[in-house]
Amino acid sequence: MQLAELQRALQNRILRGIPGIEDEVSAAAKFDTHARLGVYENAFIGRLVEALAVTYPALRDSVGDSAFATLTCAFVAQHPPAHFSVRYFGADLGTFITKHYVGVKAQVLTDLARWEWALGEVFDAVDATPLTTEDLGSIEPAEWGEMRFEFTPALRSLSIQSNAVQWWRASTQDGSRPARWRTARPAAWAVWRSDLKTYFRSLKTEEAWALEAMHDGHTFGFLCDGLLQRPDEADAPTRAASMLHRWLSDGWIVRIA
Repeated sequence: MQLAELQRALQNRILRGIPGIEDEVSAAAKFDTHARLGVYENAFIGRLVEALAVTYPALRDSVGDSAFATLTCAFVAQHPPAHFSVRYFGADLGTFITKHYVGVKAQVLTDLARWEWALGEVFDAVDATPLTTEDLGSIEPAEWGEMRFEFTPALRSLSIQSNAVQWWRASTQDGSRPARWRTARPAAWAVWRSDLKTYFRSLKTEEAWALEAMHDGHTFGFLCDGLLQRPDEADAPTRAASMLHRWLSDGWIVRIA
């Protein structure tokens, strides 16, 4: 085999269990061909499982080391890495969990995995300089209705439908573990990074809707009109201004078009 063929054959054996390289690997005094290949196969899987444990520490703590190893080994077998950096490996673990758990526990663990992945994403996101309230001074009042916002790459919003955040707190902040796995009404959360610190807070229904609308490219005028359709419409301008001030204070907005 040429070098490139040899490399592809070894990759196929390690990633997919496809034979083809065995004749190119000679046996040694203490290890036959299968054992020598097994060193690479087991090491590859082991390193990926270790990487997932770093990405999902609360998930591992919540299910236990043995169950986490079983879950992640199965995940590695069915979802080998598709990117040269291991940082991007494991994004689909939350969805994969539903193949191994059912009912309420599946919902909690799925939410927990999505939560931890979001925390990792915002921490690794590229830096962007946030705008301040003073930056709005250059925009004429008549143009405010046409403003569109570009948000920092280090911001994620997600819906949690269980007590997964409580499980995460118990694992990472020395809190008390919940008495049981429990579902809950969907709750919106924002997760973001400012400088080198990660923050999160829950969002009221109104703010979650507004944030999604602005993420989708709608104008500030669209946001204000939407608030007028909700209860307490007379207070809509104040609520819109309050949201905008909070987003600027949290460092979410990096550009206004």
